Amino acid sequence: MKLEKDLWRELKRIKSKISWTRLENRSLLGTPDLLGYNDLGRFFLVELKLTKVNKIRFSPHQIAFFVRHPKNSFVLVAGSPDPKLVRLYPGSKAWELEPLRYCSFFFWTFSAVNLASFKFFNSLKNFSQLSI
Repeated sequence: MKLEKDLWRELKRIKSKISWTRLENRSLLGTPDLLGYNDLGRFFLVELKLTKVNKIRFSPHQIAFFVRHPKNSFVLVAGSPDPKLVRLYPGSKAWELEPLRYCSFFFWTFSAVNLASFKFFNSLKNFSQLSI
């Protein structure tokens, strides 16, 4: 396989009880590639990833999608290290699959928010100054 569309064709070729729909979405960035519907009447989403090296690349939009929708979403990875090996990960683990790229971003974001919150609450003499 050389392209994600080849992975999609291979998946379509396999007989199963899952009905697949390929999503071509240019307006909602980060939306996974496939919508699946199983024989239990449940929908789920699958992002296809084809790798040449032992590394998975996500766009920031894809990571954001999986963070917002951790259930009923998956990442299907084919390619390296073995071209015949296909791995399926839950969407809730997507940002862990590319830890170095996003780890510092999330740490910086959460640290900045926590520091700002700490400074704000520390500046208040008592909670009666809060207008909630």
